[in-house]
Amino acid sequence: MTSAQSSRPSFRPLVAAAVALFFATVLLQSPALAAGTMPLSGYAWSANVGWISFGGSGYGVVEDTTTRELSGYAWSSNVGWISFSASDGSHPAPAVHIVTGQVTGWARACAAFADKNACSGALDGNSGGWDGWIALSGTALDGSPYGIVQSGSCAWTGYAWGSDSIGWISAGGTAADGSAYGVSGNNPSVCASSCVASLTATPDPIEQGEVPTLVWSVSEGSGCASSCSGSGFDTGGAISGSAPASVPPAPPSTSYALTCTAGTYGSPPPANATVTVIVPEVTITANGQSGSARVNPTTTDNTSIAWSSENATSCAVTKNGSAWQTGPGSSGTNDTVTAQTTYTADCVNAGGTHVTASVIVNILPGFQEF
Repeated sequence: MTSAQSSRPSFRPLVAAAVALFFATVLLQSPALAAGTMPLSGYAWSANVGWISFGGSGYGVVEDTTTRELSGYAWSSNVGWISFSASDGSHPAPAVHIVTGQVTGWARACAAFADKNACSGALDGNSGGWDGWIALSGTALDGSPYGIVQSGSCAWTGYAWGSDSIGWISAGGTAADGSAYGVSGNNPSVCASSCVASLTATPDPIEQGEVPTLVWSVSEGSGCASSCSGSGFDTGGAISGSAPASVPPAPPSTSYALTCTAGTYGSPPPANATVTVIVPEVTITANGQSGSARVNPTTTDNTSIAWSSENATSCAVTKNGSAWQTGPGSSGTNDTVTAQTTYTADCVNAGGTHVTASVIVNILPGFQEF
């Protein structure tokens, strides 16, 4: 492996007073571990500066479990703090690729600065022009690629380059005494490389008769899919977007599926979305009886019609086919019946679906003695 940069004067800050000052301010340099982050631990090795610790009492490098960005500080007893939070316009912030596990971006050795605790400002006049940047991936002078990769078990392997001052930094390997060393995280569920497709349906639940909208996407875009197709909706081949369902949902629920073809990094497993369908309901009774009731024709207000609805926006009740009452429900509306009469409640939901229920009121027969 050849040097990735042109030769520079070697600069190894080994001043004991500076190192002691760095260590004394460790708690100031490294904030407490935040929620949603995975701490890194272990050691990397540089033949120029020795061991580099990625975690210790009050300091460490952490990985965001969602964005996979790196932040915090590593520590070298020979070179001091190495910041993973010092990006600028020319040096992107360090991060782990969600699928490939490749660690990209830059870290920076604070020893390159005159104010080594601030890790910013003017460069140290004794650094020989060294700017402290450490490339976590790149291309060496011989054209070969280099870089650090995080495996599905969260272990780091490969090399970073810290100019001639720090040289090659090994993220994992075997020490001279035969013992293994390396940098690693502690949450394989975060580190496991995968392509993920997502599919959601809105609204959910949905009124019977309404049409949901399907929204889909694929992690890492074209890296994880070249095209996608939908079951029950049309994607047009796009790997992300939204479209109305071409198959209306039916009660009690309907499922839709997204299937994608492989991209550069592989293909995600199919994604599914299930829509719960809300069905309107209605009941109607006469004198507390459903289906049919019998009344005395000589009694005034001889029947009480009650109806109730669920998941409906409006109802209309007819009497022998003619309009009679409206409203989503009534605990009892009195009426006089002198002949067989049919009451029908017709309710409709927001999706335009109608549901009906009927009750028949019969007249008690009259008897006459001779």
